[in-house]
Amino acid sequence: MEALIELHNNIMFYLVMILFTVGWILISIIRNFISTRSPISNKYLNHGRNVPIQKYSNVRSPISNKVITPIRAYSTYTEGISGSSIKIYENAYSVKKDIINENIGKSGIYMWTNLLTGDIYIGQSGDLSKRFRKYFTLSYLKSKEGFIISRALIKYGYTNFSLSILEYCDKSDLLVREQYYLDKLNPQYNILKIAGNSLGYKHSQESRDKRSKALKGVYTGIKSALFGTTYTEETKLKMSLKRGGENNHFYGKTHSEEYKELMRQKALNRKDLFETKDKISKSHGNPINIYEKCSSEKFQLIGSFVSARRAANFLGMNGSMVIKYMKSGTIYKDRYKFSSNNRCFSTKNNTIQTSAKFQQMSQNISLVAWGQNLSATTKERFTRAELGMVKLPINTRGVIVGLILSNAWLRFAYKRSTNALLGFKQSLIHSEYIWFVFSLLSHYCSSYPSLKSTVIEGNRHYALEFYTRSMPCFTELYYLFYPNGVKIIPEDIYNLLTPVALAHLIMGDGSVKPHGLILCTDSYSLKDVVRLMNVLIIKYRLECTLRFYPKNQYRIYIKQSSMPILRSIVISFMAKSMLYKIDL
Repeated sequence: MEALIELHNNIMFYLVMILFTVGWILISIIRNFISTRSPISNKYLNHGRNVPIQKYSNVRSPISNKVITPIRAYSTYTEGISGSSIKIYENAYSVKKDIINENIGKSGIYMWTNLLTGDIYIGQSGDLSKRFRKYFTLSYLKSKEGFIISRALIKYGYTNFSLSILEYCDKSDLLVREQYYLDKLNPQYNILKIAGNSLGYKHSQESRDKRSKALKGVYTGIKSALFGTTYTEETKLKMSLKRGGENNHFYGKTHSEEYKELMRQKALNRKDLFETKDKISKSHGNPINIYEKCSSEKFQLIGSFVSARRAANFLGMNGSMVIKYMKSGTIYKDRYKFSSNNRCFSTKNNTIQTSAKFQQMSQNISLVAWGQNLSATTKERFTRAELGMVKLPINTRGVIVGLILSNAWLRFAYKRSTNALLGFKQSLIHSEYIWFVFSLLSHYCSSYPSLKSTVIEGNRHYALEFYTRSMPCFTELYYLFYPNGVKIIPEDIYNLLTPVALAHLIMGDGSVKPHGLILCTDSYSLKDVVRLMNVLIIKYRLECTLRFYPKNQYRIYIKQSSMPILRSIVISFMAKSMLYKIDL
């Protein structure tokens, strides 16, 4: 009987041990899974970097070596510099509110770390909260572009930087502790290696040349500190006497023969800049107007040039030939005629008549923004030279960029075409919007929108569609958006995405929801969508996240809290029929 009891006790003991071991293993697996999983938003907001989930951890002070209970110590580092940090905020932008709130009234040493290049910046502040608030203000960074760290934050974006609090200390110890970390870590973004000031630092000759070149011509005219200042004759005389005679820096000196020869050689090899040549042409050249034969009796002005040489280059001929044809009054290649006056020609009786249309244009002296008074040119024909002279005004360029980002496309009409054209199509439900767009681009179109019908899954759908002319200005955009024949988001999207471009992107691809706005960027790659989303976050201060859909499609979600900001940016460029897309 005693043997049975002992056997029973042994079995129960081993069962308890086995259950305890299995439970401990399961708990370890669950904890490991929670601590290593990667949220999609963190992964892709950092341009594809596989960032682990941020977690709390106890860290030791580098001064007292005591364990500090963290407030919210965001860290994913396990080695390197971060081992000596009190707090580490891995994704600085996503926790910027915590960064500012947790450091109110605290002084200490901080460090920015570029997660892509590994470069670091060491700084100190008597109020870390105020300093970080400035760092997260884009206008402040732009005003401080002379600092490397400011340029780096603008270039790489906040999401590619981590922020570390190396040490909290008294204000009186800031310089000493900053110098300690400058010597220890040798940061790449710190030009000055002495804490506190630039005393004793000398800029290199290269830096001084760059600064001189950058500021050359900036503080002139109205920006000059002496703009509008006039001196009396007495003041001018005093200035002259002060700088004359022995007070002149060159008094009693002469140039050496070697230096004179050097100046002579430099003068002989001097190359006039284009602007200088242009000024010379305007002051001494012969202004030439080129007219093209548009009917049996009339000629139309196609270009005005500051000199005969410039006019000759336009037609691919010699400058002296232009002068010869102009003086003789004969027609070049039975097509072009030249004049030094603003007149249009008539072949009837070989007389010169002033164009009534030109007179009407000459009397119009009202000022308008460039590109705002362009009229429709449908059914008109243009020469290749005239199409080559067409440039897109800034506002019109923004409209076209927004259309390309959404539903419009660029293509070559034929295989042998040298210039691209723009096409745009909308269903009849949005006919008001397509006429709104056409009214903005009719100057570049040869025909009006036409009705198109397509059959999709047995149902017939109707739409309006129009094309622009094939022009060099559209070819330039084609190679920007279609470098390999497939539409992408260009790298220069920060400058291309103007408020008017953003408005047309929303009108084309925006989808309003009760909780915000979704941009349907389904046709772009993940890299392109993230690039566009970063511009919305950094340039327009909109709160955005990335959303994933089947078939590797990605969309941008603009939160409801950012909608008032978005409306103030785009409302003046929106068509009335599309105001519902911004919830109006």
